[in-house]
Amino acid sequence: MKDKQYALIVVCKQFLDADDYELQMEDSEEWIVYDEYGDATTHSVLHSVPDNLTIFYSLEEIEEFKKEWVPHPWWIVPKEWKVVEVEPVYSTMIVGWKKTSSVAASEQP
Repeated sequence: MKDKQYALIVVCKQFLDADDYELQMEDSEEWIVYDEYGDATTHSVLHSVPDNLTIFYSLEEIEEFKKEWVPHPWWIVPKEWKVVEVEPVYSTMIVGWKKTSSVAASEQP
């Protein structure tokens, strides 16, 4: 039996800047992901599930994350959280070639 893996979606409050420009829509949903610097940030759920999804292995780990997370970008204001069970998607593909043997001269065209 394989262990469960989870991801988090943050449901956001609306956030307006000083000019009342909407930086974040009310009830918009964002995946919690890791950015290129290893920091937890967000990615809109309107796109496919991102490859850099933050994976959690227990509900306790999620609770700890929610307590400690400093929202990034700063205008993400959590309204609620959704826990989603996820599993990896595997793909078989050629990543390169290696030489296995030479073809004898008598076998060559």
